[in-house]
This record gives sequence, structure tokens and C-alpha cells, in this order.
Amino acid sequence: MANTEYLGEFEHLILLAIARRGGQAGGVDVHGELETVTTRGASLPAIYVTLARLEKKGFIRTSDLVERESGGRPRRLFEITRAGARVMQETRRTLERMWMDVPALGRTRR
Repeated sequence: MANTEYLGEFEHLILLAIARRGGQAGGVDVHGELETVTTRGASLPAIYVTLARLEKKGFIRTSDLVERESGGRPRRLFEITRAGARVMQETRRTLERMWMDVPALGRTRR
């Protein structure tokens, strides 16, 4: 991909988890989505480190919302930016191109 950044697997999963939650989610929401959909677990610290990296790259932005049921304590929400949506789409296209013409993966030699 010339002049385009490619997402790592975990970054891609984090962005997909946010997208599955309507394009805006908290860290705990992302954690729950990953646990529900994937077979791999992820710690909250690993998720927050990746969220910070994605924000630094400009793929997400954060906002603080006040949650009334938690006593007014602010909750950070992460939202996918246009750049984030673009890199997600480009990563998907790249992976789909790589999968094209891959022979069936039924029985493989050991």
C-alpha cells in the first residue's frame, strides 16, 4: 500500500469493536465486544494502550461524557475519525486482495 498506513491486527480489532458499537464506545465496551465476538481475550490496559496509539495516529478521538448513574463521574468515549474509517477500509481491501486466489486450506501437510 503506497503512502497508506496499514493497521495491525489488534488495532483493526479495536476499531472494528468501536464500529460495531455504532462508531462510539468506551474502553469497557470495546473489551466486552472483543470478548463476545473473538476467541482471544484482551486486558483493559492493553486496550487502553492501543486506543491511545490509535488516537495519536488520528484514527480515533476521545470525548468525556458525564454519566448520571455513576455519580457524574466522566466516562471517556472513543469515536472513529474519517482517517480511521479510511484506514479500516484500506486494510480490509488489502486483506481481501491477499485472500484472493488462495487455494483451499483444507488438508495441509505437517
